[in-house]
Amino acid sequence: MAFRHHGFICTSRPVCFTTRDGHRVCGPRDYVEMHVRDRILSDGDPDSWARTLDPFERQLVEETRDAMWHEAMRSAHAQVANLRREIVRIAREEYDNWHPTGQQGLHERRDAEGRRLVQLYWQRGVGRTVSDASLSSATWQDSNPWSSAFVSYVVREAGGGNHFQYAWGHAVYARAAIDAREHDSPRIFRGYRPHERVLQLGDIVVKARAGSGATYTTVRRGMKTHGDIVTEIHADHVVAIGGNVNQNVDSKNLSIDATGHLTAAGYFVVIQLDPVVPARL
Repeated sequence: MAFRHHGFICTSRPVCFTTRDGHRVCGPRDYVEMHVRDRILSDGDPDSWARTLDPFERQLVEETRDAMWHEAMRSAHAQVANLRREIVRIAREEYDNWHPTGQQGLHERRDAEGRRLVQLYWQRGVGRTVSDASLSSATWQDSNPWSSAFVSYVVREAGGGNHFQYAWGHAVYARAAIDAREHDSPRIFRGYRPHERVLQLGDIVVKARAGSGATYTTVRRGMKTHGDIVTEIHADHVVAIGGNVNQNVDSKNLSIDATGHLTAAGYFVVIQLDPVVPARL
């Protein structure tokens, strides 16, 4: 039998609940649950005030709390899945911008469009304004690698928000992601040792370069490093896209083992998107 109350239709029997102002509300469960949720969100500490309710109301509170927690978990996982897809999509899109069909790839310094794209990564990725004249200079380019600006641009455009440490150098966001993992920060970009996580699309993998000696434990601002974004996964390798590779945005194959863990030499951290587990209200 179906019941109608205030426009709500429910096939279960009517239930009752004591609202936060002490009034008794009765009706279909869908309707009454709105008041349960309101009290949970407004009053806090349901473990305390739920003791004053009758057994059926206490059960209703617990079931509603469980439902709210599962909804929050689904939302957290959806956020991560959507962000992964956007990171991969934008990285691939930028690769295509540098490799027009039927044409030789653009060059970071010699091609005006290449310089425009690098300016875009610097500006939107890390908020740095760079002149066309600077980008035309081999000396300036050599002293100002833009690969981290590229990663920062992709993540920012994908909707990374304040979960990512946008930076001129990969070591900065690598250290931030490792710290987020080590200290259980609410940030969803978290750094793991390569053997700890199976690679997934949208991961950012970082390696030491130029003999910097950067490792998972020692990496810090100023250490020379390079990061790439995983955009394809195959049986024995992944395809990763990075900036300032071959003087453009280019891809490379990185080896993985049979279990999907990164084995390519020099890479010391895998930055993955982890949904933050919400506290149960």
